[in-house]
Parts: sequence; structure tokens; C-alpha cells
Amino acid sequence: STLIGMLCILQLEQPTEWPEYGSYLKIELIREEMDEDADAGTGEQTKVMNHWVRFSLNGEILRSTWLKDENGENAIMVPLEKLKEMIHLEHDMEEELESSGLGLKFRWNKGLIVESNEAQ
Repeated sequence: STLIGMLCILQLEQPTEWPEYGSYLKIELIREEMDEDADAGTGEQTKVMNHWVRFSLNGEILRSTWLKDENGENAIMVPLEKLKEMIHLEHDMEEELESSGLGLKFRWNKGLIVESNEAQ
């Protein structure tokens, strides 16, 4: 199943049941906000504190094995910036491409898809 590969790449806990045909992996981006008092008389402003990512498979929330929560359990949500950092550290596409010899036209470089000759 393609989903199992995605679960491994994203280092998510295994689901309680093997994904059936037609299963779906849901990736939610959650914005954490805090209301702040604006200048006197203008009302409230909302400040974005952080962005979080949460994963679920067929409605079952999957925990990330990359981070632990305050109870020492695998985290339900991962900060977006931390997730991007962990994916880059864990899966260095530049090294994989160079060692494969596939000669692909595009590749991942520092968070962007670029033509292979520009990625140097």
C-alpha cells in the first residue's frame, strides 16, 4: 500500500488495522491563534502563534514518533516548522538523487523544487 510508505516517511504510528482499499491519509494544518488587545477602542486583533500538523488515517488520529508530548507519549500534533526540519534531516533528497544516477530533470533543494542543473 502507498499509504504505508507515507506513514513510514512521516514516521507515524502504525494504524490499528491495515489500510483497506480506498483508505485515506488526512493531513490537517491547524493554526494556533491568540487574541490580543489592539489599540484602545479598535477591538481585538488575532496573532498567529504557531502552525501545527495532525495526521489521521480513515479518521483514526496517528501519533508522530518524531516528538513526545508532556506525558512522554508520541505527539498527536507536530509544529509545522519542526516537521519540515525533521523531513529535511531524515530524507535528504539531494544526496539520494546524486547517488541514484537517475538523471532526473527536477529535484528537491532547500524546500523548493528546482531543475537539477540549478540545484548545485
